[in-house]
Amino acid sequence: MKLLENILLATEFGQSHADVMRTALAVARTFQSEILLVHVIPEVHDSPVGLETLKNALGGRLQELRSEIAGYGIRVADPIVTVGSPFNEIITAGRMSKSSRWPANKARTCW
Repeated sequence: MKLLENILLATEFGQSHADVMRTALAVARTFQSEILLVHVIPEVHDSPVGLETLKNALGGRLQELRSEIAGYGIRVADPIVTVGSPFNEIITAGRMSKSSRWPANKARTCW
């Protein structure tokens, strides 16, 4: 196993997204890493937007991001959109992936 074989990129598409993405891409190029994109929707009760609608929209956005990253010649795993505590869900995504991953960013909620 090589150093930094995989990078977990947790994103909320906020202000720091572009900087975090640039850093993850640079590290992935350097170490020939695969990137796993993760977005966690915090549990919100009585949301005016249906959860499935939100998951589909975010899943589409992650697929676009996946295509963009792949365009740079970087391997990208299937993106994950999940609901729950960002901290817990990011840890779970990393553990469920095929090997240990380096978190490129702490998740922040978009609410």
